[in-house]
Amino acid sequence: MLVSAAVILLLTAAAKLVTLFMGGSVLRAPDPLLGLPTGWVLVGVAVVELVVAGAVWRLRDQQISCLLVAMLGAQFVAYRAALALGGFSQGCPCLGRLGDRLPISPLALDRLLWFAAIWLLLGGAVALWAATRETSAHGCGKVGQATGLKEAGTGLSNAAVAPAAEEQP
Repeated sequence: MLVSAAVILLLTAAAKLVTLFMGGSVLRAPDPLLGLPTGWVLVGVAVVELVVAGAVWRLRDQQISCLLVAMLGAQFVAYRAALALGGFSQGCPCLGRLGDRLPISPLALDRLLWFAAIWLLLGGAVALWAATRETSAHGCGKVGQATGLKEAGTGLSNAAVAPAAEEQP
């Protein structure tokens, strides 16, 4: 799931960056929800997508990666839902102007982007749940749990403390 999420994020970030290099008046137009110039929104979201995709590839902690993907997916679903409920006819500028150049109908593209947003949200959430269950079943922690005194930052190891505990009556 995380590999597919990273690929989705890389592709959508690339589409946003291509739109930025293409230029045009659409970049100066205000985003229908945020009110900021669409170009700024595209830059900001592309950076976030690239950071999360990079974290998915580089982090060893699967729980954090899943959490990042689910959180970003939740933001995408909320944004798209607000656009739909607000009745904005131009749709989501998720792919920038590149979406206009794809050989796919606007309706099919909208449905594909809805699917991608829901995939990120639900896939990340389910993968996080599974990773959390796996961690708790093995009795070891991956996110912020110390497995011993040395790891907890005490400077003592479990071996140094254990003999002292055994000597007490």
